[in-house]
Amino acid sequence: MQRFSLIAASLAVLTFSGACARFRVQELKPSRLFSIPLLSAFPHLAKPDETEARPLNLTGISVLPAVQDNRLYLPDVSAGRVRVFSGGGEKPDWIIADKLGADDADLIRIKPGAPGIIAADEEDHVFVQVFEAAADEKAEPDLPPERRQTEKLNASMFASVPSRIVHIQDGAAVGSFGQDGKDTAPFERILQMQAHEGVLYVFHETQGKRLLSVYQKDTLIKKYENFNIADLNPYKFTLDIESISPVQNGVLVSATLRDKTTFTPADRRVYSWDGTNAALIHTIDDENDQFLSGTLDGGFILANAEEGSRLLLKIYSPAGEYLNNRRIILPDFRTGWREVQIDMTGRVLMARIQQGQFEMYEWK
Repeated sequence: MQRFSLIAASLAVLTFSGACARFRVQELKPSRLFSIPLLSAFPHLAKPDETEARPLNLTGISVLPAVQDNRLYLPDVSAGRVRVFSGGGEKPDWIIADKLGADDADLIRIKPGAPGIIAADEEDHVFVQVFEAAADEKAEPDLPPERRQTEKLNASMFASVPSRIVHIQDGAAVGSFGQDGKDTAPFERILQMQAHEGVLYVFHETQGKRLLSVYQKDTLIKKYENFNIADLNPYKFTLDIESISPVQNGVLVSATLRDKTTFTPADRRVYSWDGTNAALIHTIDDENDQFLSGTLDGGFILANAEEGSRLLLKIYSPAGEYLNNRRIILPDFRTGWREVQIDMTGRVLMARIQQGQFEMYEWK
């Protein structure tokens, strides 16, 4: 009996220790990667009469910078270009655009347009979403590149314009493609891009349906589309796909079941999906939790905006087990910070504009 009691007590302690581990919080520390003068990042801000665009805050267009090794790829929609800064440099080393304009840097020439989301991997592959202006809205479209006035493009003209993806490698544009690969129709609406080991994952929307397309060497190699739940009652609920995130051997789908009459959320779920079979691995109970990203091992991260300037990252296993927490405590006001980015290697990045500088931080 005594031996049984000791075993039972030991199991109870192990169970309690496991439960406590879930609520342990590791506080992540910020490390500033880049601090660039705002007028070097967005020179048009020096001209008060130009009000077409604001840095990284454009209605109707998702604009997202990318970090690769010691380089920052920073899109400027108003100027129709991406400026590439290295290390602690305050001036761009490269410009990704159709012409240099006033920038003193090396040119990576692409067709004129407005940059949106940028994704970069650890192998020198960079992918830039480019919105192309409609033919009748381009400034002098038939003139040679050195005479085009892309810096005068109004960012709002791109809000409903399809886009293509430009592939940059080793300091040069090596390809461009649409939603089905090279020489195909452009993307209707790109929601997110992630890159890893030369492969690009694009979460996008076409004809009202959301899907994830996978590209390698600018060629479409796989599509995850037509996600559905076998036990969904179509008379009672509609299925709203919030995110499709690539993981090992498939994807994770964050979906909301909405009441068909009121459209209010009835259930929020995370599924593992191989493109054919979907398995429910987690139900999101806290209305403040937002699906942030999958992890390469098949797990995922939920973000919860706590009171004040704190953000809690909840870490889950591939089976949906709640493992632990990581907390970001933002210096100064939350409103000065952009949304948190997590790349496919697990780096946690956030940007802010502070005292005339554009700053990019890594939290670890």
